Amino acid sequence: MQLSSSEPCVVILTEKEVEVSVNNHATFTLPKNYLAAFACNNNVIELSTLNHVLITHINRNIINDYLLFLNKNL
Repeated sequence: MQLSSSEPCVVILTEKEVEVSVNNHATFTLPKNYLAAFACNNNVIELSTLNHVLITHINRNIINDYLLFLNKNL
């Protein structure tokens, strides 16, 4: 299943093992209960299944807010 987004980033939480390929490079496996962030700009992200994956699309405002939060708490 190909994943695309109009947002700059997606965050994926796996419920079971999922194979991932980015830009048709070698496939790698995300383990069960794994949290991963992927940049979507000009990237083709392929997942072996979407049945056991939770996905959220993250916009630039959320990324900026998070970076400001980190900066204040460092």
